[in-house]
Amino acid sequence: MSRPLVMAVVGVVVLAAASYGISRWQFAGAQADGKAKADSAAAANAPMRAEQARRDTLERLLATVMGRAEQMPNDSMLVISTANIAYNLERYDVAERFYRRFLDSVDPSNVNVQIDYAYSVFMNGRMKDAVAVLDGILKRTPKHQAAMYNLGILYLRSNDTERGLQWMRKCRDADTSSDVGKRAAELVTTLERTS
Repeated sequence: MSRPLVMAVVGVVVLAAASYGISRWQFAGAQADGKAKADSAAAANAPMRAEQARRDTLERLLATVMGRAEQMPNDSMLVISTANIAYNLERYDVAERFYRRFLDSVDPSNVNVQIDYAYSVFMNGRMKDAVAVLDGILKRTPKHQAAMYNLGILYLRSNDTERGLQWMRKCRDADTSSDVGKRAAELVTTLERTS
């Protein structure tokens, strides 16, 4: 083989090796970038996957507990558990039905259940009925902050800011040091700033 031919072959091999090295380096860089992007996307989707897994678990639990509550309609723990799980899943039709069952057959005076029942009724499109439940609580217990707060929320969610703000102020003023009073105070401040 002649010297120029050898030099040409060596040159081709060196260029091929350099080209291979550069392409491997570029590929490795692209692979690292792709992995970083995939890792970033996975991290961004992790909360959604976790929330979906939580919802799936609650849905299975709801089906189980609701089935048992239908078989044993007088078991107060099954009835209230069904209502609470449905409420957490925003399945307000189911929540309303089981809160109503609890109030009718177990404890009609349970204020916390009445408040959750009222919110479920509201979310099922019956504002007047929901307000009536909360008004009933406030007639019996005029300083009940959770009832005031929820009444304010119902009005705010119905785009009646004036009444919502009125109830949030009452809630705040009933006890400024309670957790509910503090939440109401924060909401009042925010609403007053934006009004």
